[in-house]
Amino acid sequence: MLGILSGLFLLMLSFYLLYQGSVMGNNWIRLLGVVLSLGSGILIAVSRLRLNVEGINIYKEALRNLSKKPHDEKLKEIAYHYGVNYYKNKRDNRTLLPMDKEIINRDITMAIQKRKK
Repeated sequence: MLGILSGLFLLMLSFYLLYQGSVMGNNWIRLLGVVLSLGSGILIAVSRLRLNVEGINIYKEALRNLSKKPHDEKLKEIAYHYGVNYYKNKRDNRTLLPMDKEIINRDITMAIQKRKK
């Protein structure tokens, strides 16, 4: 989250530099603004990807714990909660689709059945 906020701050700074460079007619300041905006875009993208990777790792860990104790209702709730958080974070508008709920329920069912085999 800190990376995304830092990226947004750098993006605002780059807009300011682009504006000041165009007002002063200085191409170097404009170039610095462009480079800074590209860097901030990369920082935001990498931070977002890192959050998604952390989310899937937590979700898979919850599923592994559930497969070890398939009758524990608390672990089912935890796995469902982390699944909802993971799929919400994958979407730009942070909404959960019905298809996502089906996938989460299927993953939980598979984790429970894995232990029964």
